[in-house]
Amino acid sequence: MQDLRHGLSDVGLAAVDRPAAEGEPRPSRNASPQVCGACVDNGIQSGGDTAVYPDKLVSIIVCTRNRPDSLLICLHSLKNLLYPHLEAVVVDNAPSDDGTARVFQKMVGDDGRFRYVRENRAGLSFARNAGLAAVTGLVTAFTDDDVEVDPGWLNGILRGFSRWDTVACVTGLVAAANLDSPAEQYFDARVAWSTRCEPRLFDGKPANRSGPLHPFAAGSFGALVAVRTALLRELGGFDNALGVGTPSRGGEDLDLLVRILLAGHVIAYEPAAVSWHHHRGDFPALRRQMFGYGCGLSAYLTKYLLNPRIGGRLILRLPAGVTHLRRLHSRTCLAKTG
Repeated sequence: MQDLRHGLSDVGLAAVDRPAAEGEPRPSRNASPQVCGACVDNGIQSGGDTAVYPDKLVSIIVCTRNRPDSLLICLHSLKNLLYPHLEAVVVDNAPSDDGTARVFQKMVGDDGRFRYVRENRAGLSFARNAGLAAVTGLVTAFTDDDVEVDPGWLNGILRGFSRWDTVACVTGLVAAANLDSPAEQYFDARVAWSTRCEPRLFDGKPANRSGPLHPFAAGSFGALVAVRTALLRELGGFDNALGVGTPSRGGEDLDLLVRILLAGHVIAYEPAAVSWHHHRGDFPALRRQMFGYGCGLSAYLTKYLLNPRIGGRLILRLPAGVTHLRRLHSRTCLAKTG
């Protein structure tokens, strides 16, 4: 797995520059990325390959709660980022001790790019919104304390924004940091964070649907990594009723992606925005995490089912959703027994 991480580290800078396999045409650096439906025909055009804001400040928000060991690894990766114009806000969410603050001071020291914010209301959305209130960058990126970002992560994010003038949000590729245990392998087979290596564009127009569940199958857009800061504030940030640390246990990122599309904006999946997730290493921890994911998904979907303007559209997609779940179950059963 370490060899794989070294091999993919260059993706953070140039996702389309990988060597072509024998008999495979090498993709052009300026080739038009795969788009959803007829997006290009509707006036969404490809932009250049240079970062859209090469000299502008990019903000990063990391939310954490009582996991100083994980935060230590995350902060180490953030300090190794290649993009020079950044600020990072670490939000300590309803901590039970000063462990996070001590790790922050140990890792950051007098590095003025990093700031510590404490949010006493428990919940990931409360924490992310506290970070949003503190940042000053034109683009705000998000990562979790159990993630290591690739050195070229911010370069990849900016590449995603640069591909099309209309991009409001960038999602990225999240690979497994380790696949040593059966629990890690099972989880990795169930999520789709690292299954695509081609850029893609999503919008909310019915003619450009990416599938029968669009736009409510928000997980198919990739993992949320960055949003234009002004737009995120305009949308009201994250829904405080959703997220880890609340009864819903999650769903705040899926909700935001759907709100971005429903508001008429465009999401770009950018595989150059690479990070590495530390999956749960044993099945008891994995069961707790998956239960939380299920609660979050249910809460997120319930929010839209109860919306009189949107609920009907979602109900029409329920049969396709059942089919999708059956396929996912079949795939992960094979992964567990294979």
